[in-house]
Amino acid sequence: MARYRFELATESDEPALRRVMANVSMPGSIEIAFGREPDYFRSNCVLGPEHQTIVCRDTQRSNQIVGLATRSVRCLYYRHRIRRIGYLASLRIVRSARNKSVLSRGYQFIRELHESDPNPPEFYVTTIADGNVAAIRSLTTGRASLPTYRKLTTLHTLAISQNGPRSRPQPEIDVHQPVGLQEVASALRQIKLRRNLQPDYSVADFEPGGTFDGLNAENTFILTKCGQLAAIGGTWDQRHFRQSVVRDYSTHVRLLRPLHNLISSVWRRAPLPQPGCDLQVAYLAFPWVRDSHVGTFQQLIEEARRRLSKSVRTLLAGFCENDPLLPVAKRLAHFDYRSTVYAVSWDGMTVPENKTPYYLELGCL
Repeated sequence: MARYRFELATESDEPALRRVMANVSMPGSIEIAFGREPDYFRSNCVLGPEHQTIVCRDTQRSNQIVGLATRSVRCLYYRHRIRRIGYLASLRIVRSARNKSVLSRGYQFIRELHESDPNPPEFYVTTIADGNVAAIRSLTTGRASLPTYRKLTTLHTLAISQNGPRSRPQPEIDVHQPVGLQEVASALRQIKLRRNLQPDYSVADFEPGGTFDGLNAENTFILTKCGQLAAIGGTWDQRHFRQSVVRDYSTHVRLLRPLHNLISSVWRRAPLPQPGCDLQVAYLAFPWVRDSHVGTFQQLIEEARRRLSKSVRTLLAGFCENDPLLPVAKRLAHFDYRSTVYAVSWDGMTVPENKTPYYLELGCL
């Protein structure tokens, strides 16, 4: 009998899943653990209605959970049409169980889930932080027992300070405050030109318990210009059900942290917190700007900043390589955290080539 067993998680596994998420951090210059307090399963609402959690149990330790991953499927735009595309995320394995056999068997189980899906996705997407060298080496080097990983683009997670330099308001732009999230959903569905991997937003996504659970209408906004839709955005604070906790810093960041925080105090930017503290951040949700107009985008960022609560120090915005808004967003940011976006596929799955800009909903990763 094999020592490790793979299966789908059940409600009774909830406390153990939270422990694994809290204890297994993501390596890099800033080592971060992603908390899922107070309820792991509730936190997965951001993955959409179709999601599964896979667990690895150690049969020699009373079936203790020593690893987990998520598989989800949702409707996304790709090459100008809506497709079912999967997302693989939250791969966590405790140190004592890290070996090639566990990884291979885990992916075999995910493949079995894919093959048993009556309406399987065309392919999967995943992200790996550029500083996570071990994951890149283990997953993307073409080992025979693993699926194929092909780079699609680079995702830039940009930290924009709440108190950073302000842009001048655009007098020709009117700001409309939605009276409900259904109005936001309706506006998003009016967008005709979509970026690759942008969700097919629905009214259900904005209902309680839906994808954007915790988002309030007062934290969203719609910009118009000459009576036409010009931009849409929102600020999404997830700290009440998803947390980012700093566990440690690399040696050079630890040494430079006092100087960084001193400079940050002068420039009124968020400092690097003590290890063990939560990052006080909110996500820029579904940012869209007609024709990628720079002035309109700057107004969008200003509106997003205005809607941040006083306890939030930083707005996180995600833009992919070749997105025309990325250079503008970079100028407003004081930190750029990069990840590589991969298409993941097994034999028989086709990933169409595409060189047009990508978009990933940052708060749903």
